[in-house]
Amino acid sequence: MAIATPARDGGGDGDGTNDGDGDGRETRAPKARAARRETRADEVVYACATREGGVSLTRSTTRRGDAATTSTTTALARDEGDGEAMTSIAMDRSGTKVFCASRSGRVVRLDAMEDGRGGTTMRRTKAWSPHKTSPVLDMCVDVTGTLLCTGSADRTARVWDIERGYCTHAFRGKHGGAVTATAFHPSVREARAFTAAEDGSLAMWSLTGEAGVGKKGKKASSDGCVAFVANAHVSAVTSIRIDVESNTLLTAGRDKIVRTFDLDTLNPRTTTAVHETIEDCVILRPDSAIVRDCKVKPPPGGRGVIFAVVGDGGRVRVWRENAAKHSIESAPLVAVNTLTKGGDDNDEDFEAAAGTFTKCALTHDGNRLIGVSGDARLLTYQANAETTSLEIEREIVANTDEVIDERTLARPPREVAVVTNSPTVRMFDPTTMSCVGSLNGHSAVVLSVDATMTTDGTALILTGAKDHTVRLWDAATRECIAVGEGHVGAVAAVAFPPNSKNGAPFAISGGVDRVLRVWDIDGVRRNGDGELNATAATVAHDKSLNGVAVAPHLRMVATCSSDKTAKIWKMPDLVPLATLRGHRRGVWACAFSPSDRVLATAGGDKMVKIWSADDRAGSDTNGACLRTLEGHTAAVLSIKFMSRGTQLVTTGGDGLLNLWNVTSGSCAASIDAHEDKAWALAVASDGDWIATGGTDASMALWKDSTSSTTADAAKKHALAVEREQAFFNAERSGEVTKAIDLALRLERPGALLRVLTKLLESDYENGDARLRKCVEPLHEDKLARVLKCVREWNTNGRTCHVAQHVLAAIFRTHTMEELSKVPEISQITRACRAYTERHRSRLERLYRGTFLVDTLLSRTGALVDDEESMEEVRRTHETLDNFGFMRADDDAPPRRLPAPTASEEDEPADVADEEMAEPSEDDEPAGEGEAAEKVREDDVVMGPPKKLKRLNAIKRLASDVEDQRKLLRDPSPRHTRSGKKLSG
Repeated sequence: MAIATPARDGGGDGDGTNDGDGDGRETRAPKARAARRETRADEVVYACATREGGVSLTRSTTRRGDAATTSTTTALARDEGDGEAMTSIAMDRSGTKVFCASRSGRVVRLDAMEDGRGGTTMRRTKAWSPHKTSPVLDMCVDVTGTLLCTGSADRTARVWDIERGYCTHAFRGKHGGAVTATAFHPSVREARAFTAAEDGSLAMWSLTGEAGVGKKGKKASSDGCVAFVANAHVSAVTSIRIDVESNTLLTAGRDKIVRTFDLDTLNPRTTTAVHETIEDCVILRPDSAIVRDCKVKPPPGGRGVIFAVVGDGGRVRVWRENAAKHSIESAPLVAVNTLTKGGDDNDEDFEAAAGTFTKCALTHDGNRLIGVSGDARLLTYQANAETTSLEIEREIVANTDEVIDERTLARPPREVAVVTNSPTVRMFDPTTMSCVGSLNGHSAVVLSVDATMTTDGTALILTGAKDHTVRLWDAATRECIAVGEGHVGAVAAVAFPPNSKNGAPFAISGGVDRVLRVWDIDGVRRNGDGELNATAATVAHDKSLNGVAVAPHLRMVATCSSDKTAKIWKMPDLVPLATLRGHRRGVWACAFSPSDRVLATAGGDKMVKIWSADDRAGSDTNGACLRTLEGHTAAVLSIKFMSRGTQLVTTGGDGLLNLWNVTSGSCAASIDAHEDKAWALAVASDGDWIATGGTDASMALWKDSTSSTTADAAKKHALAVEREQAFFNAERSGEVTKAIDLALRLERPGALLRVLTKLLESDYENGDARLRKCVEPLHEDKLARVLKCVREWNTNGRTCHVAQHVLAAIFRTHTMEELSKVPEISQITRACRAYTERHRSRLERLYRGTFLVDTLLSRTGALVDDEESMEEVRRTHETLDNFGFMRADDDAPPRRLPAPTASEEDEPADVADEEMAEPSEDDEPAGEGEAAEKVREDDVVMGPPKKLKRLNAIKRLASDVEDQRKLLRDPSPRHTRSGKKLSG
């Protein structure tokens, strides 16, 4: 990790380092790089870039009061990067521009800005390759924030115009190795840049004059070197710092020395041996709190600078220029000489990374120092005037790596003990998610943790690690109380008895060696000898143990193993009570119910099983499987009871957090909690929240929202009932505007349609005007809801007329500018336009069809209002009489067509002929006599001209007229359109 910081001590705005140590070896620890800016005295914003290519902005706020000092950490924004490992990062003084360089050779500019919702986001504004394919190892921004200097593995450095994006200077031909450190002169009047390389050389370059200036579109000149020192160091130079007041340039390198030079000429002045590989250094002001409170004496001779260095020693050390020994030093990051048997090479590499510093920087006021460790921690140091030493004020975990296990402390301060892929157990404040401490002592990666509260109120933490040991900690003091030895393999599981009135008289552990051990906790607290003694041990399974648990009544313990079984043991002698078989793969975790005599197990076969765990005499159900829960899509990795044993919570390899109802076996909730395996699960003692962690290097807190959700639902229901009643009242009273508003709030488009339809039908003349007054006050959100309803109504022929009226009212009362602000307005208008064109075509066809109806009706006398029409009707009737039809006069009885002639009597008769023949007295139907004398349905009898006959009768009339015309032209028999035969 590196820090690019605007420093008042004269340092450059950014520095980056190459990955690995002086020998070129890379550690197993996750590395990250960071840039920091200060917005005010107690607020610091960090830009952190991980090796995986992600960049995040984090704000750390410290509020100091008379009573207490509080600190909070807030994640502001994140960018996923390009997927390549980061090599350097820099930030300008304003904190709004972040520059990230990766191994791909690309540099990306990210601008931090407000997202409009009170938060912060980062936007990529530019990406380019400053040195083609060569990676950038270090970057810095000048004091004006307009120039960026990049140092590359191709032995050159370039200066870039940030706003215009072109190269202004190219410095080459001097260094014999990769450029590992860059810096601008902190004074605006001095346009100079400084570079240092892996071969130990140091150069000063001028940014003014013709020799050093390159113009846009032209190749920059390689000249401009003002001074050059070929043998400033004998190894890679890792840091360049400048102090204007003393006219000093300070360099530090991996050759374990710090050198000072004259700032104007680069003439060497002093050499200080610091006896450790230096990764970074800062210059301290003589009036800073660190120098004053720690009582650091002036340099020998009264001239020179005071500086702090960090490196592979794992300590922050303050030196005076040309002194033989450091003045003060901090405590080491990890306790020295803790490597014991059992740790593998990877663990030792991780331990080495966790115990080293990679970068350091001063806060804006110069009174606090920030160091960056190899395991991605940012530690803020402040001076303690009483002890005249440096103490850790704040710790921020920039990258937690894989979260393996978690436990919560039962009483305030309610902290969370988090086990990551490191030998350190970190303590987090769940309210701020900031790291408030750590437990250092294990020499290998910690695998398991548990916590409990004793009868006297002491919070204890138990951990098991790959170093084959079990450690007991005091949570308040962060001190190791005792160490338990005896396992011959990694300790994968530890457990205290659940919180009860009996306290924690013992603890159990199990691991790769397949052995279950019981540790005497009360004894070690009484004796205080610092050694945990095992009171019982047994080989529990055929394969390694994955989980252990203690029953609430302390008479039973349970184990689960990779051999696909779980076992229940009787305390205190570990007598086996039951072997639980049923899982098809290894069992990862187990837990006793706090209220029932049952045991729950989580298996690699994606199943959760609930077993009977009854140790009472005569019980026949002990070890029986009571229920199987299925719902995970991968192995179930952790399991806990909550809500007094009525619910189960599980996490799995699919990243899901599932909540189960124990009684019914149903899954009450399923949450996509993590992007990868979710190993860690912890439940607060009161069940108010749940903590989870996974291999995606993230932790999450989940609050139980059952009561609040129920209350919110009840409140929403009461409000909905109130609004619905108000809507009915407004609808009955004719308050259209209020009814429309309530229908929109209730999200009831049917009720809204009913109100608008009633408005338009009740007042045909003034309905549109009233509608315009109702829609005129609508803006954006409500207008969008109305338009979405209109879009749906417009798709139906029965409701399209209301939709068209509403659309017309909206277009007449709202400007185009107002309508353009409506969400999804383009999609809504496209849909409305398509269906409106269909409705228009349909109405045009109907309108044309009305002319035919008017013509037929007028010619049959159905529509007559004047004498001309009556004359036309009479002429029409005369024509019909000539065809054999009789018009219906007021008094004349209806007449029918004449009977067939003699020539047609020989033709076979069908149903049509019989219907058209003259009826006889013998043909009276079986029904009533009066009905037989009525005109048949197919007989066309025109009624009085004042009444409008049915349209189907008119159609039959027109059809029969056409058939009679054809019959006059051709007297041969033929069928009519209705299927009847006619004879002329």
